[in-house]
Amino acid sequence: MNTIGNINNPQNNTNLTELNKKNKSNGTVDEKVKSQDKSETKAADYTSNETPAKASYKPDMDKVRAMKEETDQRLIDLFRTTVKDGALKQLGGLRGYLQRLINGDSTSDDLALELGIEITPDAIDKAKADVAEDGYWGAKATSDRFLEFAKALSGGDPAKADMLLDAVKAGYKEAEAIWGGELPSLSKETLDLTIKKFEAWRDGTEA
Repeated sequence: MNTIGNINNPQNNTNLTELNKKNKSNGTVDEKVKSQDKSETKAADYTSNETPAKASYKPDMDKVRAMKEETDQRLIDLFRTTVKDGALKQLGGLRGYLQRLINGDSTSDDLALELGIEITPDAIDKAKADVAEDGYWGAKATSDRFLEFAKALSGGDPAKADMLLDAVKAGYKEAEAIWGGELPSLSKETLDLTIKKFEAWRDGTEA
């Protein structure tokens, strides 16, 4: 009876209605809290998965230029020395003496006495063949070797032709100083051919 009375009591009905409203309101708040928690979790997950910014690296152009200049200078020094040695080998030693003989600057007796050796007709013929136009030490073959060596050193880059041509000229000047005077016509012819071949390489007009 008490239970039925409680249910039929208007005041009790009011209390029940208010309680239901509070429960629903609490349920809505709980759902909002849960939804907010999920959003925050997703945001945290998204933030943790972001790719970190990459470090920015810039080339040290001053160092690059300095290293390039050093490399170029070493290349020039090597090539200049090679040209100088090549010019001296073309003219020096026994061949140089024999060139003087071929040019009529000395007699075989003079050279034999100076060298302390016997100069045979075969040696003279060999020297003539070596310095002939188509010989190993001729202007054409020697200038070809200078050009091929320059291409090998530069990796075939024609932009370096002028730089290496300056090294050729410097090498010949050094050879002239060591020779003790103006170089013979064979050297001049070799230098002229070398210059022409380097310029053709630079300009892309090689035959």
